[in-house]
Amino acid sequence: SRYVTFLDADDYYDADFFQITTKFLHYNRDLDAVSVDYINVNDKEEHLSRCSAVSQPIACGIIFRKYTLFEIGMYDENFLMCEEEELMLRMKKMNKKVYNIMLPLYRYRRHENNMTNNTKMHNKFKKKLNKNLE
Repeated sequence: SRYVTFLDADDYYDADFFQITTKFLHYNRDLDAVSVDYINVNDKEEHLSRCSAVSQPIACGIIFRKYTLFEIGMYDENFLMCEEEELMLRMKKMNKKVYNIMLPLYRYRRHENNMTNNTKMHNKFKKKLNKNLE
């Protein structure tokens, strides 16, 4: 494939995700990746909130041109959290273009076992990310 995307095991894409994002990349060849907005859902798939991938980024819901992802070195495996922020920092440093489509085509399942609920762990990786900014 020309494109790569990541999907967490407990989340899912809208049925139109691939058609819309790949077509968008096909017609916008200057872009390196496309993100989409997302909806937080519970275990019953009820919509809890709509989120902008620009102001509240997550690691999934982004489709990359495969060669771009290889150029920037994939996700840093040392980041178990904040990996999307770290990746986007490297993309920005390498002048890669990411566009956000303001359609909520990703479903992020919220539950008590979400890793992001671990504040201590999240703060640890946020500090690590901030060190990379220096």
